[in-house]
Amino acid sequence: MPDPLVCVQPARADNYQFVLDPAGAALAIDPADAGAARLAIEHAGGRLVAILLTHHHPDHTAGVPGLLAWTPVPVYGPADPLLPQVTHPLADGATLVVGARTFAVWDLPGHTRHHLAYHLAAEHLLFAGDVLFPGACGRRAPEVAADDYFASLRRVAALPADTRVFAGHEYAAENLRFAVAVAPGDASVAARRAQVEALRVAGRPTIPFRLGDEQASNLFLRAPDAAAFAALRRRKDVFV
Repeated sequence: MPDPLVCVQPARADNYQFVLDPAGAALAIDPADAGAARLAIEHAGGRLVAILLTHHHPDHTAGVPGLLAWTPVPVYGPADPLLPQVTHPLADGATLVVGARTFAVWDLPGHTRHHLAYHLAAEHLLFAGDVLFPGACGRRAPEVAADDYFASLRRVAALPADTRVFAGHEYAAENLRFAVAVAPGDASVAARRAQVEALRVAGRPTIPFRLGDEQASNLFLRAPDAAAFAALRRRKDVFV
């Protein structure tokens, strides 16, 4: 079930963006569509207090100018020259306090060199950008070593199973099709694919997802070492 504190909004072709606490001190996370984020906040009666960015890709940042034109607020994100809109750069291990909420900030290189995730431990929520998806992980940037991406995934995998992960794309059906092709006899993978297919048939998003489901079934999280992870990611890159 969707978390009542988080408005999950489709954007562009297959993106998701998020508004945390739209009825209160609202945060727009990875906004691609400023109008949708603004509408959610206005409809709920909240006020935008900050924008959080995970990484520099335009499908996660395109809405920033429109939101700032509406309400000038701090923009938090990686210290990345490709993110000039960030006014408050954050590093791994930082603590971000916005209103009544305290986020642990993690730098999780892999999909991009500079990629943050925002963890709300008190509410068991992780805004993970494009690091982890149902059934797979984000494509690895060529400038990031497989060892570093593997370490990022192991860090996420160590969180409690009831963590709800908010990721940036609807890739689940394709990812689980790949997972079944790689591990056709794996009961956990088959069960996860059935969950995903049921959600999509019902017209529901697969985001957010429960981390425990991925700990059990996601082949990238289950990779025994960085070499196995890298081989799996290369195989995924050419899967059709």
